Amino acid sequence: MKKNRQVSVIHRMYAGFSVMLILFIATVALTLDGTNRIHIQLEDVNKNTLPLVNLANQTSVNLLLADKLFKDFLNSHEPQKMQDYFDRFSIAHKNFSVTLQKLAQASDKHPELTTQLQALSKLEIRYFTAANEAMENHKDQLIAQQEPPLPAITDRLTRRNAPIHQWTRKYCY
Repeated sequence: MKKNRQVSVIHRMYAGFSVMLILFIATVALTLDGTNRIHIQLEDVNKNTLPLVNLANQTSVNLLLADKLFKDFLNSHEPQKMQDYFDRFSIAHKNFSVTLQKLAQASDKHPELTTQLQALSKLEIRYFTAANEAMENHKDQLIAQQEPPLPAITDRLTRRNAPIHQWTRKYCY
């Protein structure tokens, strides 16, 4: 009887140990499967999403650089610096356009981004057209400020033509 109890206790210990071992093996298998799924998802993110995020960031940086150069141009009053800012702005515009085209090519696999990229392309055209127009207006305004004002020109013309006026008054009236 004692032996049966001892055997049953030993069997219970082996059974409990076996259950724990089976649970441990199942936990390891589930963990490995979950880790494998996470690895596959991270690989998908690295291959598909990260290049889009990288190109979107480059596009944003190029636009910010162009905007900074535009503002620097508008704050400048020296023709040489203005020309330098204008040239750098043109290069930044080209860089932005190239990066935007790369972003559009990279997003071909994601049709949900098409409308947003089209809207961004339209905004690009509007922004850079308005910026170029504003820079031309700023340049024209500075040139106009450097020219003598209209009253000074008319005073000079009046002084120069004063003898003609006197002669016409004397002999024509």
